[in-house]
Amino acid sequence: MIDWLKHSKYFLVGLISLATIACGGEEKAQQAVQNLAPEQVYEIIREKPDVVIIDVRTPAEFQGRTGHIKNAQLKPVNEIKQWASEIDSLKEKQIILVCAVGGRSGYAAKFLKNQGFKHLINMKGGMMAWNSRGLPVERPTQ
Repeated sequence: MIDWLKHSKYFLVGLISLATIACGGEEKAQQAVQNLAPEQVYEIIREKPDVVIIDVRTPAEFQGRTGHIKNAQLKPVNEIKQWASEIDSLKEKQIILVCAVGGRSGYAAKFLKNQGFKHLINMKGGMMAWNSRGLPVERPTQ
């Protein structure tokens, strides 16, 4: 019985430690990058017309066959070190990051998070997924 009590004491200490870490990690979880499906992103855009949409593809992709989301700002990921400081005033705003399939925008979201941006959304599947769901796009006129 004494052996069990000795071990249960360590179990309880471990359990309390885990609870403390979990509660302390709540703030970080709120600041974490969200990965949302195109339908979820579309709803956010409809509900919050002032949301910032940053498309991190190349200019050719932005104007290409997959088009872009209305009001999206083109800021290529390969220039992120330059433009991240230019959007410093947006650190408290909700920002949606978009690319072709979600990889480059995921990288950009992590980079911006490390720069202190707080409300970041990476659109899963990028413009390929957006288009496959028939969501509205802007394309250059032919």
